[in-house]
Amino acid sequence: MSSTREELQQLMDELDKATPMMLKACHDDAAFWLTFTRVSDSIQEAAAAGDADWAKDGIDNILRKHGRAINRTVVVKWARLPPDPLPAAVGYVFVTHPR
Repeated sequence: MSSTREELQQLMDELDKATPMMLKACHDDAAFWLTFTRVSDSIQEAAAAGDADWAKDGIDNILRKHGRAINRTVVVKWARLPPDPLPAAVGYVFVTHPR
C-alpha cells in the first residue's frame, strides 16, 4: 500500500533530522551513502507512482541541505541489502549525470 504525501513528508522530515547523525556516525562516505540510501529507498518505495518524483525531489533537497547533493545520481545496487548489520560485501555504484 502506498503512503500519502503527508506520511511521506513525515518520513522525509525524520530522514532530514537523522542525516547529521548519519554524517557523524559513518566512518567514511561509502558508509554514509549505504545508510542514507537504505532509508531513502524505503521512502521512495512507499510513494505512489504519482508521488515518486515529489519524494525524490524531497530527498534531493535533504541532501543539498546537508551539503551532500550530487547531480541527479543513479544508485545501482549490485547486492541486495540484508537486515542489519550491513556486511562489507554490499556495494553500490554511483553514476552521475546532469539534471
